[in-house]
Amino acid sequence: MVTMFINEELTFSKGNLRSSFFSKNFILNDSGSNSLGYRTHRVFSSQKNDVTLGLNINYSSGDYIGVIPTGKNPSAGLMGRVLRLKKFPLKLSSSGYDFRNIRKAVTPGLLFFFKKFKLSHKKSLTNLLDLKNILKLINYGFYKLKTYLYDLKPRLYSITSSPFQKKNARLMVGVVKYLIKELVVYGIASYFLCTSYLKKVKPDFTVFKLQSNFKLPAKVTKRLNSILIATGTGLAPLKAFIYDKFINKLKVFFWLFFGEKNVSRDFFYRKEVSFFIKKETLNRLDLAFSRKSKFRREYVLNRIAKKSIVFWNWFKYNTYLYVCGSLLKIGNGIKVLVLKLIGIKLNFKQSVYIFKRALYVGIIKKDVY
Repeated sequence: MVTMFINEELTFSKGNLRSSFFSKNFILNDSGSNSLGYRTHRVFSSQKNDVTLGLNINYSSGDYIGVIPTGKNPSAGLMGRVLRLKKFPLKLSSSGYDFRNIRKAVTPGLLFFFKKFKLSHKKSLTNLLDLKNILKLINYGFYKLKTYLYDLKPRLYSITSSPFQKKNARLMVGVVKYLIKELVVYGIASYFLCTSYLKKVKPDFTVFKLQSNFKLPAKVTKRLNSILIATGTGLAPLKAFIYDKFINKLKVFFWLFFGEKNVSRDFFYRKEVSFFIKKETLNRLDLAFSRKSKFRREYVLNRIAKKSIVFWNWFKYNTYLYVCGSLLKIGNGIKVLVLKLIGIKLNFKQSVYIFKRALYVGIIKKDVY
């Protein structure tokens, strides 16, 4: 495909979809990134891609790009055929299956329908293997299935580039894979974004933009402290903030906490981070890689706890706190940790009040998924 850029600056939303294509797409990890680790029901893939859209758009740091993929996905094809059989709200267009309503489509009635599914109905499916895989999903149970299918719907991706850097938005995408009853299912959007770069003919796909409240203050007139906390792909919008400061010379003092698994292959944007440290755009950096030591695992919340006194001294003086990453890895724990840190000098009731007040006025901002 010939790479071309749309010169017209576009403003669009969920109700105003636009077609895009890949301008650039590459794996962020160093060697060894495709290794998989099995944990109960989930297949973890450490692969992360940097995807540049071939679309010139208006956006600001912290905004999201929603991706509605086209083409074939093993999971999309299977679940699409399942839901179409019962005429549930899953639309099939010439470009593929629309999975935006996937949670509404999966109901107890759907599972009851398939429990009574007869082999004579298999003609409605592509082949008998589909039926076998469907039965595996049905036996997994409705509530668990619905929970995991939520991770298979098209995702919103935080833009990792700054609008002052380039108009072609860059996304940081992690591959999503699940193991359900020995059946590997793939994230609809992440599978598309992270594998399509291998194809000779790069497919077009549909995108939409959503504005976010996860942003730096509109006007920075005096020095502002900002603590940035991220795990995995949560680094994306925070990197955009740092670029904003570098280009616009904002009076912001950044302290970044970042956590991942392996320092050798999961230190994303290492060169850019090193550059920002050298230029003093990024003023402090604390890293936590859980697989760095065979004997003791350190996570980003542990790293913050070690810096508790300094963290509190920052937090009480005109400091904004930004948290972005997995809800399981960081979203639930950050509230407890911050309450403990505030509680170093105050009692619990005062700590809770300060935390809730900080959330209300926007001093603490969370973008967890």
